[in-house]
Amino acid sequence: MKKVILPAAIMLALVATAGLSSCDFGYRYTTSSGGSGGVIIGGDSSVSLTGDTINFMVYQPSNQDDQRALQTLISEFVSETGISVRLNAVPKDSYDATFRASFRGMFKPDLAYMDQPLIATYASDGSIIAIDNYIEEAGIDTAIFNEAALATNVYEGDTYGLPLNMTATVLFYNKALLSDEAAPSTWSEWLNTSVPADTALFEGVGSGGYAGWYFQAFIENCGGSLYNEATGKVAFNSSEGKEAAQFLKDLYRNELDFTIRSSTNAFINGDIVYKIGSSFDIDNMRAQNPNLDLGAVLMPSKTGEHHYSVMGGENLVIPSCGENHEAAMQLMEFLLEEENMKLLASFTGNFPSITEYQETDDPIKQVVLDQFDELLLRPIVPGWMDVNDLYLGAAIGDILDHEEPRDISEALSWAEAAANQVLQAA
Repeated sequence: MKKVILPAAIMLALVATAGLSSCDFGYRYTTSSGGSGGVIIGGDSSVSLTGDTINFMVYQPSNQDDQRALQTLISEFVSETGISVRLNAVPKDSYDATFRASFRGMFKPDLAYMDQPLIATYASDGSIIAIDNYIEEAGIDTAIFNEAALATNVYEGDTYGLPLNMTATVLFYNKALLSDEAAPSTWSEWLNTSVPADTALFEGVGSGGYAGWYFQAFIENCGGSLYNEATGKVAFNSSEGKEAAQFLKDLYRNELDFTIRSSTNAFINGDIVYKIGSSFDIDNMRAQNPNLDLGAVLMPSKTGEHHYSVMGGENLVIPSCGENHEAAMQLMEFLLEEENMKLLASFTGNFPSITEYQETDDPIKQVVLDQFDELLLRPIVPGWMDVNDLYLGAAIGDILDHEEPRDISEALSWAEAAANQVLQAA
């Protein structure tokens, strides 16, 4: 595992491939001269299209205002370049399955979003192309990107994408239950927080993908890691992994905490002191409870020395099945312009991956920016998302299960064996 510590009339044709889940932004459907279904967006009728058309697969923004903003942004690119864009906006939860299926569809993606830990999987089987030559020809200075975010795109020495946005995990707390002065810096302070009666200490880490994602910061705090690069095998079934799992178990405390955690929106409603989350949680929590007095600190440290946090975010990649790599690279460059990056990041609450563009006047979001100084990259190996979601995350969920908790050693041993089979087959 790699650890980085860092101080006209415009046509947007929606992909209508059978079996794919694409969005309907509510505009009128028509048929272009080429016969493909699409959406017409009004603009400057003087635009002369080049004849090039690229298919862009993107996360679907969660609200209609952002969906319209995305359409407007792409229409600006069409106006500037004359390149037509078919936009396929897919809900994030079904994005990876849709991306895989698109290779067999009518409109194969030329440019696409990709979650950071999937880069190695798609690079290893040739599904996305290395873009080092395109980066050089475009004169893009990769030093402008956050170093850790850029590193998520590098597999076996080649660059397979560029980072679009990023975030990091921090520890949120409810100021109605905890003063800023009492906010923890160390594990001990976190665990021994004086909790008001009928209030839970910690929301928890859940199970599956999120549990696996969060766990990395805990094992690194104990001096361990998720993956051994020398052996090519997972490393979480270790004394450090067991220590990290035990600390999480201690945070779960008692029956009262379980009952509160099981209720809907318990943290947002003021029944839980602490919650792990990242920048994309902040606006959502405030929208659900405008009266929530939210606080945040860097992820607490076991020793007080390092406040490790696990990075998240999206990259832009060029699938090998696309028919117009050069035009796709033009769109990538356009999306990496300052205002465009900021707009796209705002859809998820994340930050642009270009360091100079990272700014906020929100003190809670500033904590996330401060956390960028100590970021952990998830292992850049094929198959890691399956390891994280299906095995490591499942094991953590079993260990922390309230009714039938699984022995820590047993759960991690099971996850280790299954994960290593996945990595060997990838």
